Amino acid sequence: MSGSFVLRRLPASGFVSLNSQLKSFGWRGGEPGECSAGQLPSLRGIVESFLTPSAPRKPRDPLAAVYVARDIADFLEEQQFHQNYGVARCSDAGHTRLGYLCVIGVKKLFSMLRTKRKLASRALPGLSSVSGTAVSALRFCPASERNEILRMSECPHDLTELDDALSSPTRALIETLAALDGDIIVLGAGGKMGPSLARMARRALDAADGDRRRAVIAVSRWSDVAAVASLDAAGVHCIRADLLDRAAVDALPFAMNVIFMAGQKFGTGGDPSQTWAMNTIVPAWCGERFAGARQVVFSTGNVYPLTPRDGTGASESTPPAPVGEYAMSCLGRERVMSALGARHASPVALNRLNYSCALTYGVLTDLAVKVRDGASIDVTMGAVNVIWQGDANAIALMLLSHAAVPAVPVNVTGLDVLPVRDLATALGERFGRAPVFTGTEAPDALLSDARALRERFGESLHLLPLDRLLDWTAEWVRASNPLLGKATKFEVRDGRF
Repeated sequence: MSGSFVLRRLPASGFVSLNSQLKSFGWRGGEPGECSAGQLPSLRGIVESFLTPSAPRKPRDPLAAVYVARDIADFLEEQQFHQNYGVARCSDAGHTRLGYLCVIGVKKLFSMLRTKRKLASRALPGLSSVSGTAVSALRFCPASERNEILRMSECPHDLTELDDALSSPTRALIETLAALDGDIIVLGAGGKMGPSLARMARRALDAADGDRRRAVIAVSRWSDVAAVASLDAAGVHCIRADLLDRAAVDALPFAMNVIFMAGQKFGTGGDPSQTWAMNTIVPAWCGERFAGARQVVFSTGNVYPLTPRDGTGASESTPPAPVGEYAMSCLGRERVMSALGARHASPVALNRLNYSCALTYGVLTDLAVKVRDGASIDVTMGAVNVIWQGDANAIALMLLSHAAVPAVPVNVTGLDVLPVRDLATALGERFGRAPVFTGTEAPDALLSDARALRERFGESLHLLPLDRLLDWTAEWVRASNPLLGKATKFEVRDGRF
C-alpha cells in the first residue's frame, strides 16, 4: 500500500477512555509499551472494542486509528498529540506494517496536515481505509523494536537518511548479538555494503549491551576519507590495511566474530590474476589469522549454474558449477575458508548473496535508470532475485550465530523469482512511461532458492516488501539522487565481468 497512512475509522470514544485502558499495559503516550503474551488477548479486545462497539454512535468528528511514518508522528507530537500515539506493529491483509499508531479525530487530522503542505502532499493521497478486523494482530512494541519500525517506514530522501535506513538493526539482530560474546571485525569494509553493515553492527551492540564494551572494527584500504570520518563518529574503529599484505593481516587485532567481505568482481576479465589473489589468497591469510573465530564469509549466487527460469532457483544442495573466472574464484574462496574452518575448528557460514539493492545501486536501480532514460532493457537473463541491503546486512550479522563446522552455505536473497520484464514494467508504471525491451528471455537464469533462509530464521525474518522497494527505487531515481554508477551487470550470462 502506497502512502504514509493506513486509516481505520473508530466509532465515538474519547481519547481519555482509550488512553486510560491502554495505560494498564504500560503505555505512556509516545513511549512504547510492553505487553506479555498473556495480556495480548485483553489488549486486542480493548482496541477492537473501539472498532466494533455494541452500540455505535455518530460522533461530530469520528476518531481514527492512524498508522503513520516517523515525520508525521513528529509533527503530531509538535501539535501536543504525544499522549495519543504509541509505537505499534500491525498486520494488514497478511503484511506486517510497522509505524506509529495514533488515535485522532479525522477532521482534526486533515486540518492539521493541511497546515503543513509538504506533509499533506505526500500523506493525504495515500490515506485509505482497511478492515477493522486487521487490528486483531496489533500489539504495542517494546523499545528495542524502534529501529525496526523506523527501518520499515518511508523512503529515504537523501544519503543521510539512506545510510540510517541501511544500518538500522532489527530486533532479531539485537537479540542475536546480545547472545554472542566478543568484538566484531569487518574485513574489506570499504565496499558498497561494508560501511552500513559496520554501522549496523555498532548500533545493534549498543542496543544489546547498553554501552560500548564490545568493539566494532572495520578494516579496508579506506580510500574514502569521508566514510572513515562517518564511521569513527558512529563509534566504529577503522583500521587502514591492505589485506594482500600478509604482515598487515597478521597485525590485525583478533575478534571472535568476523564478517569477511573482501573480494573483487569487476575488472576480472582484464586482470584475472588479481581477482584470484583477492578471492583466494586473502581469505587464506585471514582464515589463519582468525582461527577459532566465528566467520561469515561473503560469497555469491554466481557459484551456482543457471537454472530454469520458471523454477525456484538453485538451493544450497545444488552442486556448484561456476561460469567464468570470477565465479570460479568465489568458489575458491569458499573452499579455502571451509578448509581452514575445519582445520582450526572455526565455525563458518558461507553467505551466498544476490542481488543486494540499496537505491544508489542494484538491479532495480539499473532498471529504473533505463526506464527513466528510455534505454533498452535486455531481457535475455529473464529473471532475478533481489534483497534490500538493510535486510542483507542484518542477515549477514545474524549468520554469526549459525556458523558451523563444517562450513554451512546459506542463500541470502529475496524469497521470490522475479521476471525482469515484470520489474521493468512495474517501474514504468511508477515513472509513467513504458519500458523498452530487447532480446528474448532465455529458458534459464541465475537464480537462488531462499526457502531455507526462511526456515532458518522463521518469524524473525522480516524482509522489505518488493512493492516498497520498487516505490523507493523509483522515487530515488526520479529525484536524481546520487548513484554509485556501478551497474550490477546482472544481464551477463557468460561469467565475464
